Amino acid sequence: MANARQLRLARLLREFREKTGVDQQQVAKHLGIHRSAIGHWEMARSRPSKEKLEQLLDAYGVDDEERLHVEQMRADSNKSGWWTLHKLPSTFEPYVGFEADAVEAFNFEITMIPGLLQTREYSRALHRTARTPLSPLVVENHVDARARRQERLDEDDPLVLHVVIAEEAFLRTMGSERVMAEQVDHLIAMSKRENIRIHLLPLNAADHTTLQCGFSVLRFPQHGDVAFVDSPLAGHIVDGSEQTGELNRLFGQFQQAALGAAESRSYLATLRSRYETDA
Repeated sequence: MANARQLRLARLLREFREKTGVDQQQVAKHLGIHRSAIGHWEMARSRPSKEKLEQLLDAYGVDDEERLHVEQMRADSNKSGWWTLHKLPSTFEPYVGFEADAVEAFNFEITMIPGLLQTREYSRALHRTARTPLSPLVVENHVDARARRQERLDEDDPLVLHVVIAEEAFLRTMGSERVMAEQVDHLIAMSKRENIRIHLLPLNAADHTTLQCGFSVLRFPQHGDVAFVDSPLAGHIVDGSEQTGELNRLFGQFQQAALGAAESRSYLATLRSRYETDA
């Protein structure tokens, strides 16, 4: 499977062509190559040579600033990110690569705490309940990878994270009451940070969702949004502007129905009282 950088390059090349209003056959004829090559580049099955990329960017009228960005993206497309060392599920690994370059993230969860805000103990307990049983070594590997992802929140120019968590996520004790109490304490602490906005969607909210799975939308400075939608079998990447636009609309709807930041923090304190008081 193509990595995140290869997928981003492919998407950009497709967007450039579509904005120009030409089809793959016309571009191929202009470059003197077969149409299938254009299709492979736009599907991340291969990448254009440096010379062919320059010809493409000329044909699409890409300006100098964006050209430098795309050329660097091509140069980096075969480099391995830290996430490749963790052997994450093939359906999720590209998303982690996208997340590493995003500037803003919008995450809705209904059955669990968002991964970027999980404590190690909560993450460990969650992975132990995976659909397919995981060995202790694989569980620890996934926990370490999740902790590494969370470092984006601590960088000098940190990821800005918006989350809406449905109250259902707190109704199931993950691990133990102590684990849940520590997780809620962590959420309260993280909610006070400038780059993190946490909203709770109570069960009695007027527009409470009937969705069964969560989703995340990532935002980038120089190209369109990319999303990840979870499902009972396996999640998948979504990068079409129409689909990501609908997910953004849904997130806005849930965020509007949820409690405000201060109210959410107070509600978390109330939820905390459900678990042992001496955690």
